[in-house]
Amino acid sequence: MHLVVITANISRFGGGPFESVRRLSQTLSRAEGVDVTVLGLSRGAEREDIEAWAPLDLVACPVLAFPTFKFAPALDVALSRAAPDIVHRHGLWSYPSVATRKWHGATGKPYVISPRGMLDDWAIKNSRWKKQIARLLYERRHLSSAACLHALSEAEYAAIRRRGLRNPVCVVPNAVDMPGDSPGIPAPWATTGQTRKRVLLFLGRVHPKKGVIELLEAWQRLQRHHARARDWQLAVVGWEDGSHGIRSLAAAREPSVSWLGPVFGAEKHACFTAADAFILPSFSEGVPMAVLEAWSHGVPTLITRACNLPEGFEAGAAVEIAPDSDSIEAELKRLFEMPPERLAAIGAAARELARSRFGWPAIAERMLAVYRWLLEGGQVPPDVRIG
Repeated sequence: MHLVVITANISRFGGGPFESVRRLSQTLSRAEGVDVTVLGLSRGAEREDIEAWAPLDLVACPVLAFPTFKFAPALDVALSRAAPDIVHRHGLWSYPSVATRKWHGATGKPYVISPRGMLDDWAIKNSRWKKQIARLLYERRHLSSAACLHALSEAEYAAIRRRGLRNPVCVVPNAVDMPGDSPGIPAPWATTGQTRKRVLLFLGRVHPKKGVIELLEAWQRLQRHHARARDWQLAVVGWEDGSHGIRSLAAAREPSVSWLGPVFGAEKHACFTAADAFILPSFSEGVPMAVLEAWSHGVPTLITRACNLPEGFEAGAAVEIAPDSDSIEAELKRLFEMPPERLAAIGAAARELARSRFGWPAIAERMLAVYRWLLEGGQVPPDVRIG
């Protein structure tokens, strides 16, 4: 089987998909009889990013115009030359959707689409008019012609059906690597003079979708009115995505908030190793890699239902919050008052959940069963929903 994976972003600055698409592709390539080629867009990618995809055959296609649409005609040529048996397209709303649909029209061969949260209600409402135009021009046909859609969670499956799509859908989550030895370097906040405080970590894109504004509002009130909050520091690790001005908010200038920029590799490992808790008050997600990474490090997490990881609540590995400042404030108060043994128990449950349910080999085998079914027929895999 020759599988071509198409992703709009092969850079670390692509966020979670850089980890999830890359590791899924690398794991699939180790299966017997499977050859994987990755076609991505080179915009923003650095040499270190490209090397991270090894040993995969990676073709980086330049974006020539319309940065939001990501017009990259070299993708058509690369896809034709690769001559795959099946294509797996990750993401929506850009030129790779057009290229995938054109390839299918020319060859009749099947493709799978992973929307990765881009059909969720919040995502559809964001830049609605642009997506309406894209849907009419190319995305509706691209979606409806897919042999199978891939949902990361039950919530994403429901969102796909709400869009009126009747394709087969497989429900297969992201996975995570269990961390190795200590990174051997300090967390970036160790240079901020706050090292004696406990640390609540936010790691990811700094964007309104992630609930960062509501988190900062809650944090500012807690620092003013709750004594135990002053024993904690909020570390915001990531890059500000877009011109939303989040760092200019009054709440963001609270001295107990450290703004540390993006980290990768050993530095990211150091962040999770040193954090006392992790928070993601997101309005919309697929299945966020940052939460799975926090769990794999045994870090207690505070997450919303929109993170689509209800297993965390069921296993006692996560504390539920809503993406509003009042809920965040209330649950952080409880966090600050938790005895150490309670926090340790939540962290231990998180690590066990990551180990037992979200390993890459098992997840890759489930996706491989879907590809084989699409190519060879036979019994419908248990992860696939028909109609």
